[in-house]
Amino acid sequence: LMGNVPVSITLETKNDRQEKALRAMENAFDEARRIEREVSEWRPESQTSLLNRNAGKKWVPIGRNLMEILIMAQKASEITDGAFDITFASKEGVCWKDIILIPELSLASLTSPQAKIGLSGIAKGYIVDQMSAVLRRKGFRKHLINAGDIYASGRWEVAIRDPEGPPDQVICHVTLNHQAISTSTASSP
Repeated sequence: LMGNVPVSITLETKNDRQEKALRAMENAFDEARRIEREVSEWRPESQTSLLNRNAGKKWVPIGRNLMEILIMAQKASEITDGAFDITFASKEGVCWKDIILIPELSLASLTSPQAKIGLSGIAKGYIVDQMSAVLRRKGFRKHLINAGDIYASGRWEVAIRDPEGPPDQVICHVTLNHQAISTSTASSP
């Protein structure tokens, strides 16, 4: 999923609910694949690609998931004074303010023909949130979703490993309780 990111789900359940748990996990993966098809800028048929192709031309009808992601992205851009900006791939002079949304009509527009949006900085977290919602609706309140970034529903202890060390070398342990964590690394010279 999400650009070949290995995604895993861990959940706690009783032995007699294992079959139901497997179906719930598959439903969560199905939801992730469905949303990814809609919002991935790497898929030519996605709503995001359609929006990018119509930059500066016309309004584009979009679905609920893309609208929610774009609204969240605009809020993040506003809060960070543009430090977070999904128009990062655009030509100079374009910014997040060039994205116009009409949620009540499910329409979006990129006002500049030079505008292009990329959702990789926000869509993965949204997709993981939607996967978690599926699991909760299916009755599995305590679960962990690892999509490179980790979301814990319930209380979990997570080990952060050294990306440059052996697979079992842990840098630290973190306790998450209905929280997410994201780590990043840079290669050493």
